[in-house]
Amino acid sequence: MRKGTKGVAGFFADIPALLAIIIGLWLFTFSLYHTHSRYIEDVKSETMHGDLEDFVRIVRDNNMITRSPGVLCGEKLDSLNNSMFVEQLDPVDLGHNYMVEIEDDSGYPTVYSATISSSPLPEDRDVYSRRTSVVIAEPEGKMHLSTVYVSIWGLT
Repeated sequence: MRKGTKGVAGFFADIPALLAIIIGLWLFTFSLYHTHSRYIEDVKSETMHGDLEDFVRIVRDNNMITRSPGVLCGEKLDSLNNSMFVEQLDPVDLGHNYMVEIEDDSGYPTVYSATISSSPLPEDRDVYSRRTSVVIAEPEGKMHLSTVYVSIWGLT
């Protein structure tokens, strides 16, 4: 009696090839998902950096605290009220929450510093920050070199 050349395994011989195809499809799907997620994160980050630059310009040009663009007014900073600033720059209209910290780096006896915040800084969110140098003008004519730290983050 002659035995066949097919072997005993039959269709079981195709299982390794089927497993290779399934693993390949799974890896392709995972890499596609990962690439798409990275793309969405990059777009969000780029958008937030653009919003941050726009908001820095708004702060530097805001007549509530400035004498002219880039020159803050010491008298206005002394009478600055956080709620007045937040009313003028509503986080909902801007599309994000924000914190603006003004630090007087001049070393003069009179110090002009302020913190303006639409809400407390979150611990579980991405916060985009930038600092910029400004001058604070005193009524007596002294100019204080200062730093403004601006941070923004999403509403929800």
